[in-house]
Amino acid sequence: MIHTSEGVLFQQAVAGACKGCGLAVISLHEREVWLTAADAWGLKEARLRRQVDGLRKSVGAPWATDQKTAAAFALLALRPGQ
Repeated sequence: MIHTSEGVLFQQAVAGACKGCGLAVISLHEREVWLTAADAWGLKEARLRRQVDGLRKSVGAPWATDQKTAAAFALLALRPGQ
């Protein structure tokens, strides 16, 4: 329980600092990122996942779940109007 609270505190601190610097903040549960990013780009979730998987050749290792999810978050943040 303490680790969860620390995670929330850290997330709130980073989000507050970003907002204070005039940066937009997107906050989602990790399980929502793929569908949300796919919707933002007008893609089916499976297609976005295939495209992100295909980035491995150009970005190299490691390219595991954490890196793929971070890429999906980045694509969501890069979408104009998000």
